[in-house]
Amino acid sequence: MNHPKESDILEEMAGFDLDKKKWPSGPP
Repeated sequence: MNHPKESDILEEMAGFDLDKKKWPSGPP
């Protein structure tokens, strides 16, 4: 997969937030 999209970024943020719960609003 060589096509970064907003959905991928959102999924990563959501996954990180739900998994680590360190980004309640977004990346630092």
